Amino acid sequence: MQVKSRATPAQLNDYVGRMAEMDGVHRMFFVWHTGDVGAAPEQGRVTLVGPDRLARMVLDAGLATWLRQKVS
Repeated sequence: MQVKSRATPAQLNDYVGRMAEMDGVHRMFFVWHTGDVGAAPEQGRVTLVGPDRLARMVLDAGLATWLRQKVS
């Protein structure tokens, strides 16, 4: 898993390249809350969790109080 606060397409491509070079690594979650990284790589081994999906996951997990504390 790679968690970034701000991410760019170049950063995503860098981490996808690193994953390809690692033995035994077949799947990656790339998580960020600011920016746009474009579409997920075609091989389907990378799950993107960007700002919208991350916000839904935070609320679905009952972390609204935690989120309010982080942004205030």
